[in-house]
Amino acid sequence: GTGPNDNPEWSWIVMSLPYLEQANLYNQIDFHPVGTDRNASGKGNNATLRVKVIPGLLCPSNDMPAVRTGQRFGYRTNGSGNAAGTDYVGNMGHIWGGWKDCGAVPDTLIPNNLGVRGSNPGTPWINGERINEQVNVNGVFRYTGIVGIRDIVDGTSNTVAVVENYHWRGGNGATFDKRNNDDTAWMSPLAAIHSMRMP
Repeated sequence: GTGPNDNPEWSWIVMSLPYLEQANLYNQIDFHPVGTDRNASGKGNNATLRVKVIPGLLCPSNDMPAVRTGQRFGYRTNGSGNAAGTDYVGNMGHIWGGWKDCGAVPDTLIPNNLGVRGSNPGTPWINGERINEQVNVNGVFRYTGIVGIRDIVDGTSNTVAVVENYHWRGGNGATFDKRNNDDTAWMSPLAAIHSMRMP
């Protein structure tokens, strides 16, 4: 396959497939399917490929099914289907990502400081749709764009790049529950990243 230079519909995992001994899978992906509007993983052959389980992306102790139901085809799409999951995500750092963070994590709004949440006023609010806010992400991955090796100020040996995440989410005010998230597919750019604030 010919990978895109700048296509927000694909996760870092998709772009890393050739380095994860999955070059054959990568070469079958259609990065520019006809008629795609934010749901490239659900089009044509991609819908078949997205259910391919990659064992190295799943924690052996996670009892969730390897192929998960009701997974989004893309960002802000109504379409969904089955997709193989990932339990490992790119670390966005300690940020407040709004809907992406578990609603059951204790959190307070700092009065007179809109956009800063939590007991530590240094936790920035990041809206994934606002390109200008991506610079406030303090991890290795962002919603969009890139972080270069030179930008990892503590060095790569002192920085956590990928973390384990079962993609559970709690409801507002709920004790940590295990409602499965609808965005856990390794193909999904949103499923493949998360903040360190997750439970």
